[in-house]
Amino acid sequence: MICGPVRRHAAATTRVIAVSYPEAFDGLIDVKLRTPAAETGRLGETRYPLEQVTSRLDDAPVVWLITSTKQDWRPGATQKLGDLGYRVDSAWAFTGVNVIRYRR
Repeated sequence: MICGPVRRHAAATTRVIAVSYPEAFDGLIDVKLRTPAAETGRLGETRYPLEQVTSRLDDAPVVWLITSTKQDWRPGATQKLGDLGYRVDSAWAFTGVNVIRYRR
């Protein structure tokens, strides 16, 4: 799972959705997460750039991207994941959020 930015929140990511609905994200790993917010002493977590964590995707047949509609990571993530052999399988649009499933 790749959590993108949240609309109108400079430091927050869509990881807040996973925290709010843990059952829906059971078994998924946020590959970009460096330090969860609860461990940073701040409101936001720290994150790795996608380029630094692509090895975490080596055994993953599916990657989910959850990103804001305003700060949309789909073009960049689709390019980077495409370089790793992933293609968009399905996409959903919700209020302020896009969810994309990539398969290899």
